[in-house]
Parts: sequence; structure tokens; C-alpha cells
Amino acid sequence: MEGFLDSSLENAFDAISLLLVFVTILFGIQYPRVVAALDEDILKDRPRELEKQKKKLIRLLIFKWTPVVFLTFLCTYSMMPLAIKTIVYSDLNLIDFDLLRTAFVMAWVFTIFFFLASLYFVIKIIRTINEIKRCLDRP
Repeated sequence: MEGFLDSSLENAFDAISLLLVFVTILFGIQYPRVVAALDEDILKDRPRELEKQKKKLIRLLIFKWTPVVFLTFLCTYSMMPLAIKTIVYSDLNLIDFDLLRTAFVMAWVFTIFFFLASLYFVIKIIRTINEIKRCLDRP
């Protein structure tokens, strides 16, 4: 089982490494845009500006941030079975550990954090859109 697991980890790293780089770069590119859009003040007394801001946030969510969420989920989900097998079948040894197995599990944890962060921003965008809708519905 040891040899099979190591071989599977090497193949998985080869297959997923490009996707991990792409996800990291895409997250880094879109993150400032999302933060900038969320930092904009909600102009409660200007309905026209509110409508523009709402449309901008909806476009940001659909076209800019949804691909980030999808790709981070894809990485996390595709690495999960092998990461769990690696954790279950590996011995914990702080002095003499297997670098390949440790690196794979760390990469998986890294993708989990990226996925959770991307979901956090989805929730923040949706809350901001709903807040704008409430402002537009008030007379």
C-alpha cells in the first residue's frame, strides 16, 4: 500500500499542480476587485447610483468570483479522497516524516482555506446586494 500511495500522490501532484497555480493566480487577480467593490459606500439617498452598484456587484459575483469559487471547490474536491487516504495510512512522525505526503496534505489544506475564503466573499457580496435592495425598496 505504501508504494501505491506514493505513486498515486506523485501522479496527483503532476495532474493538479497546474490547476493549483491557476487557482492561486485567479484568486490573487480577483481578490482586489472584490474587496474594492465591497469597500464602496452604499449611497442610500441616490437610487440611480444604488441600482448601478447593485448591477456591478451582481456582475462581479457571476462573472468574476464564481469561477474562483468553482475552481477552488474543484481542487479541494479532487484532492480530498487521496488526502484522506494519505492521512489514514500514514504514521505521524515529527522527526522522520515523508515530504511528499506532508506536502500533498498541506496543499489540500491550502485549497480548503482558499475555498472557504471564496465562500466568505460570496456571502459578503450577497449581503451587500441584499442591503442595496432594501435601500431601493424603501420609499
